[in-house]
Amino acid sequence: MSAKHALLGLLLGQRAYRYQLGDRLEERLGPGWKLNSGQLYRTCQRLEHDGLIQRVDTAKDDQDERHVFSATVAGAEDYDGWFRERTSRPRIVRRPLLAKITLAGPGRLVDTLEEIDRCEQECVAELREYLHRRDAIPLGGLRVRADHVLLRLNLSADILHLEAELNVIRLAREQVTWLLGQNAVWPPSQESRLLPPADARSG
Repeated sequence: MSAKHALLGLLLGQRAYRYQLGDRLEERLGPGWKLNSGQLYRTCQRLEHDGLIQRVDTAKDDQDERHVFSATVAGAEDYDGWFRERTSRPRIVRRPLLAKITLAGPGRLVDTLEEIDRCEQECVAELREYLHRRDAIPLGGLRVRADHVLLRLNLSADILHLEAELNVIRLAREQVTWLLGQNAVWPPSQESRLLPPADARSG
């Protein structure tokens, strides 16, 4: 899902200043949906250019942050069209860490262990943050708040993803450590990285 339809969905529910949209997106869907100011500005600018959102009150000055936006009829139709589309199937994640390990070659493989450690530390820290955010959402009371339940759903999905990534990182360490202890045969293209330049060998 693109930020375009997430912002349209928010504006269909309630008008907002542009800066409010970033906060509401994170409040409703979790920190994984956080947009920086540049991304937010460009997305709103494109939505306005395409006639999907409009300014509904005129500020006394030209500062963009002071304008309130609302979805247009065309924006509602675009959102409805997206909502009716079949959700795309899950995709395999491309993991830069595994690509780096796989293409490191025998001369650099040991160096990937430091990268693995750094990735593990960052993943653990992020996982703790998401767990804290999820567990801080109240679920009690006389009336159940739908937005709280659905935010917990989004955060729980992110937690499952982070736990899976942590397992991959730890598996990578296990496999790299094991491989470093073996007398392994490497593809010629990777073995050649250990050789000095041709002119040095000829001398």
